[in-house]
Amino acid sequence: MTINNLNKRPLLVLIALVLLAGWCCRGGNKTTHTPNQKSFSLPYQLQEPSQTFKLPNKLVEISGLSVINETKLACIQDEKANIYVYDLAAKKVVQKIDFGKNNDYEGIAVVDSTAYILRYDGNIYEIQHFLKDSLKTQVKHKSWLSKEFDTEGLCLDPTKNRLLIACKGKGKNKHKKRGKRDIFAFDLKKKTFTTGAVYSISWEAVQAYFEGQEELTLLEQYRLSSGRDTPFNPSGIAVHPITNEVYVLSGFTRMLAVLSPMSGKLLHVELLAPRLFPQPEGLSFFPNGNLLISSEGNGSKGVIHLFSTK
Repeated sequence: MTINNLNKRPLLVLIALVLLAGWCCRGGNKTTHTPNQKSFSLPYQLQEPSQTFKLPNKLVEISGLSVINETKLACIQDEKANIYVYDLAAKKVVQKIDFGKNNDYEGIAVVDSTAYILRYDGNIYEIQHFLKDSLKTQVKHKSWLSKEFDTEGLCLDPTKNRLLIACKGKGKNKHKKRGKRDIFAFDLKKKTFTTGAVYSISWEAVQAYFEGQEELTLLEQYRLSSGRDTPFNPSGIAVHPITNEVYVLSGFTRMLAVLSPMSGKLLHVELLAPRLFPQPEGLSFFPNGNLLISSEGNGSKGVIHLFSTK
């Protein structure tokens, strides 16, 4: 690639993102899809949150969240080894828990009294009794995954007693897959990582979903201008507590995908409005199915949006 082309690439990426943003602002998620995708109906209106919580400066780069109880959330931001307990009723951080050395932490999953923290290279930190003031027990689970997978999303999959790990990167060596992003698992009983993907999201599947729609043209423009092999690069993940469907965020291109829990089939993809989601990075559910999506501030305050089921 020539120097001139390299210099043009950031501008082309910016143009593609502006086009995507403009499409979302026009209410672009109200489109008609091919017949085999009409059976799924997303139970949320993602352009109309039920509530919005503006976060303090310490969470401007919120990278993950997980429900603790009906009013409290465990949140992390990607530069500090801290868990921030955010109280939705009080609308403020009510507790900060230090769990180690600062690094790039991207996901959190609360399982009973234990918090699991995901680092960018796939390693998982287990902090037992994390809400207690006394000294906490911490266990590091070293993963075979690496920085090339750029692990970003972590959540509990209660149906199989495991954590799901969403990868933004395409991996390396025999696991490197062009045009596809994988989701791996961590067995909570055996404390082991799967060596094969349990779910995948391919650019081919996204293309098929948007076939004949304006979204596909805009996403392809972004893919080509950015030099990426796929515009869907996961940043967050959560399992629906009632249907067990797997919800996956893509941060930079602001998308939400839904996968079948059994087949892994792509059921739904939706572009998110940039006015609400500057950079969506975190997903979690309340037991009743109400959805939480967090977004980094990207020049403004970080936010958490609550979406009640229709």
